[in-house]
Order: sequence, then C-alpha cells, then structure tokens
Amino acid sequence: MPRRPLKKAFGPAAGLAPCCGHGIPRYAPRYVLFLFFLGCFLLGQARPAEAGDSPALISTYTTWFNADLDARTQNIKVAARSLDGRIVRRGEVFSFNLATGPRSKDRGYEDAMIVVEGMATPGVGGGVCQVASTLYNAVLRAGLPVVERHPHSRPVPYVPLGTDATVSQDRLDLRFRNDLGVPIKISARVGEGCIAISLHGPPGRYREAAVVPILEDILPPPTLVLYDHRLPHGKRFLEQQGQIGYRVALWRDAGRPGVISRDVYLPVPRVIRARTGKGQD
Repeated sequence: MPRRPLKKAFGPAAGLAPCCGHGIPRYAPRYVLFLFFLGCFLLGQARPAEAGDSPALISTYTTWFNADLDARTQNIKVAARSLDGRIVRRGEVFSFNLATGPRSKDRGYEDAMIVVEGMATPGVGGGVCQVASTLYNAVLRAGLPVVERHPHSRPVPYVPLGTDATVSQDRLDLRFRNDLGVPIKISARVGEGCIAISLHGPPGRYREAAVVPILEDILPPPTLVLYDHRLPHGKRFLEQQGQIGYRVALWRDAGRPGVISRDVYLPVPRVIRARTGKGQD
C-alpha cells in the first residue's frame, strides 16, 4: 500500500502534533505541548477531595452524538446503564463486555448502524462502541493500565484519532486494571446528545494524566480500476471516492511517560469503473 512522508499539514515532519484537552487547540506547535506537559507535571492536575464523605473525581470524559438517531441513542443508554455504579476493586481487571452483557434485543438493544470490515451496516447494538470509547478516554486520563483495546478500522467522529475503542461480543473487548490501590466507581450519564463517563475513588487527591494523540503519517488512498465490459468503449467513471488513512501514536504521561499505542487507520481506495483496463495503479 503506497505511503509517503508527511510533508505538510500536521505531524512530526511539520513540527506540529495533534493534541486534545480543555483550553488547547487540537493541533499545536511542539513548544505549546511542552508547556502543557510541564504544567501537568508541576501542578499534577490534582483534584482535592470533596466535602464530607463524597467520593473524589479521578477522571472524566464526554463525547457527543446525534440524539435524533433514536435506535443508536437507545443503545448508548442501555450500555451506559450497565456501566453506571460499577465498582472496580483493587487489582481487578474490568471487562467492558462482561459488564454490558450480550447485545441483544431482549436486553433493550435495537438495530442501528455498525461498522463491519470498514463498511457501515445495520446491526443490533450500534452505538455501543461510543460508550466503550468514552470509557477508554476516562481510563486513559486516570492513568490506569489498559489490558486490552482495539481501534476501529476507520476514524470515528466522536473521539480524536488513536483514542477510540471498538468492541464486539465474544471477540473484541476493552479491559483495564485498577492499580490505584483503592476501589473505583464508574459513573455513566447520558444527556441530550452526549454521554459522560467518570471514575471516582475515596476522598483524596488524584492526578489526571495528559493524553496526546500524535499524527505520525498520512496514508494516501490507492486507486483501483475495475474492468466492466457492460460499459461503452472508452467510458470510465468514479465509483467510489477515496479517503486518506492515518498512522497515529498515543502519548500519555502516567507512570513512565511515553507512547502507549500506535494505530493505523487504513485508507479507502479510490475506485474507477472502466470499459478497458483492469488492475490496480
């Protein structure tokens, strides 16, 4: 598959790196990221304990969705209810699939669009991956070790590149370990077009980790020419618009700061149907 070094736009070759978080741009010069990281280390983003015996916030993350898509919204609500109030004991490995259970209609899930081999198709439980991705981002910011996580084959609109998590019943799971030394309570709330997942612990001070996706390369789409004898001689047309792919690294400053994952989102081929000529450019 053709690849080329990133020369413009974003990424290491341009001296820019993507970043996410409140108060800083999606893509920022590296000196801005340095100052951001320095602030994270010096201040620790420590959160004071709440008054009384209230649990303290460890981390939180919010994603947005189209509330007009009723079936998908319903699936998000069902999955969120399965997570809300869950306690993850010290040293326990939490499994998203075990917590949410089978995605079936008798459990309240409905048919909505899911992604299968890079293609959108109707399926029971469409939208659950957004819940998993929201939880994954909260886990990342809590500094917890991730035991299992799988990226989508293509970028998703609700989280930055490199921070998504796809799940599939009995095949692909999202799992993390609680190594904080205290129990963790999961809170999942669905509002009008948004879902927020928070992790809470006993009263104390918790440091939220900085999480930065770094765009390492852009992968241009290949061109695929399909031979079709039904077309008139010399006739050719664009059947499918190509889409670029991405190579992304995810940096986190929890524990030993560094890159914790690298993902590749494959490009979608540009497809041309023609009367003569076949093969791939």
